[in-house]
Amino acid sequence: MDEKDQPGGSIGKTNGHRCRLLHRAFPILLRDGRGAMRLQRRQLTQPHSGGLWTNATHGGARPGESALTGVTPRPKKELGIGAQLTEGRGFRYGADVGLGLPESNYVHLFQGYFAGDAPSDPAEYDWAVITIVHRLPIDALESKRMKGIW
Repeated sequence: MDEKDQPGGSIGKTNGHRCRLLHRAFPILLRDGRGAMRLQRRQLTQPHSGGLWTNATHGGARPGESALTGVTPRPKKELGIGAQLTEGRGFRYGADVGLGLPESNYVHLFQGYFAGDAPSDPAEYDWAVITIVHRLPIDALESKRMKGIW
């Protein structure tokens, strides 16, 4: 990707991270009918932010795929729920997440609503909570040791 979100080629996920190449990412924020946000704690074995709390789900676009096309099936695939998603603003960020896999992303932020239960994929997440974010302990919101960078 370039700074204007235009594709410049493709490379495998791990090599792209190691080379600090700018790539697309799409975090998905999901809320229930009360406005409570779905948060999940990533498995300790995950290379990015293992053991830390993060948004409902996330991913990246495949070569030639728009962010909307790539993001639409994620809630169903990873959580077993349907959610109508809307895209928010795009922005760029970078961060060192450890293990020699730095992030350099052009982010397409998506939000949506869901109804009913939304089970986690146990390979990715070890615990999930649906909560009003201001009810979380303040250290959970501020501590870099507790939350994922995205």
